[in-house]
Amino acid sequence: MDYIPKPVEQKETPPSYELKKDVSGKAPIKRGAQTLQDFKGRKFRVPFPPKENCKRCLGRGYVGINAKTNYLIICKKCYPMM
Repeated sequence: MDYIPKPVEQKETPPSYELKKDVSGKAPIKRGAQTLQDFKGRKFRVPFPPKENCKRCLGRGYVGINAKTNYLIICKKCYPMM
């Protein structure tokens, strides 16, 4: 008679830490899809954050507002596929 132990299931626990600052001392950049908001409270969803040093939109992700349709004009330098 041989003893065969039952296999023990081990669950992986997610990390319990959060990156507060990166190597440069700044807060980490948010990655992935984000929701941007203009000064009037209109929101729109973009696949990734806008470029920080964009001279066209000044890092906001949109250039302005279309007066006729009242829609935001998305920056083509930051989001060329839209």
